[in-house]
Amino acid sequence: MIETMAILLSLLAVTSFFLDFSPMQKAYYVHYRAPHRRMHPFKGTFEPRFYHSLIKLSKESNAGRLLRESSNRFSTLFRIVPTDYLTNQYSKNMSIYDNLIQTLKDRGFDTDKRAKTIYFSTLPLVFLEGSSINNISHYYCYNDKDEIEIVLWEVHNSSGDRSDQVSRKSISSEYTYCATVPRSFYISAVDNRKGFYRFSYTLPIHKTEEGTKEIQSPRSKVTLFDERMQALTTTRLIPESEPIPITFQSTIAMIFKRPLQNLSILLTLLRQVYFITIVQKVRINRNVPQGITLNRKHGMPTQSSNEAGVLGWTDEDMFASHARRVFEKALARALNESHKDLKVVIKYTDKHIPGTHLETPESKTELTLLVRSWELYKQIIVAPNADYVYNILTQRCEDLVRASDGRRFYELLRDLKTDSHSWMYTRIRE
Repeated sequence: MIETMAILLSLLAVTSFFLDFSPMQKAYYVHYRAPHRRMHPFKGTFEPRFYHSLIKLSKESNAGRLLRESSNRFSTLFRIVPTDYLTNQYSKNMSIYDNLIQTLKDRGFDTDKRAKTIYFSTLPLVFLEGSSINNISHYYCYNDKDEIEIVLWEVHNSSGDRSDQVSRKSISSEYTYCATVPRSFYISAVDNRKGFYRFSYTLPIHKTEEGTKEIQSPRSKVTLFDERMQALTTTRLIPESEPIPITFQSTIAMIFKRPLQNLSILLTLLRQVYFITIVQKVRINRNVPQGITLNRKHGMPTQSSNEAGVLGWTDEDMFASHARRVFEKALARALNESHKDLKVVIKYTDKHIPGTHLETPESKTELTLLVRSWELYKQIIVAPNADYVYNILTQRCEDLVRASDGRRFYELLRDLKTDSHSWMYTRIRE
């Protein structure tokens, strides 16, 4: 019923603004089928079909009425909500193009040379629709010679979390390129975060033997492996059409097809949820936060060593904020009382989080602490002693923090003291 009303309202909108719906330049629809196969901890397959949009991103790519970036449900027939992509650390008002350029610059990429042309593939929202089943988006970045330089994959989670991975080029027999990267974020409510992604893909720009450029429908495959490289899930995007230019006629045709497609996907998901929760009795944890490296069951690091997959943390919650202030205050006291020669520099893997410098007038030796998650402070505040912090929370096990000098960090931990009124945290010492 809701989608039927959406169709009627969209047709009214088309009637009133018919002359404004001109074809979009360098923007296409591609019809995909997406076979999903899960091998562990339960087996299942389903194959939804939907339309992706393939857009040439630029500062002028957001001007059309048929498809545009907007949070307003009444603004266009098809829309892409900018805040659903990349990071909101810069500004919630940034376009996807500006957000991507700034994100790549902050991660060390020369966008003037390596991102002259950008194609963006994602699943748009239909008129008045509030949400969409969007598993993955792609950003293809080319240099001025139309050679691929950067491919960024964005894995979307049903709870609203997102994980971004920059793919390194390597040749695959089935696809043009293939890359394997460690998982950096919580992805699914029914599994942990250990393991690896393998991204395989073809490209949207194809050069003919005559040297001319053609736009083709890119194919891709995502395989999730556990820490032993055993395949857990596989998702493919298989195009069933050539790129269809976004015009008034193609947009209306797609709107008429969406209701039946969405209903089919909804019924498939409901069947899968019933099978997982009722038949297989898999417990779903709905409150697992994003970006935490703690793995209580196996005690192994889960973030990538080069931070390539980390494009921003979630906001610091109240508990973490309080624990951080208590820890920093305890560090400052220890420096003034027994480690006056030491300077402590606290840095974060998220470059947008400002660091902390603690020192005394007599400081000569620098100790750098690279914090990899807000979870560190929550764990420190309830840790039983310095040995637990040093042996469990550092790179020796959970990898929540990396110290430039492990011995000095351990000595500093043993001398930490806090005020008597600090809750849940009195001492970290023997």
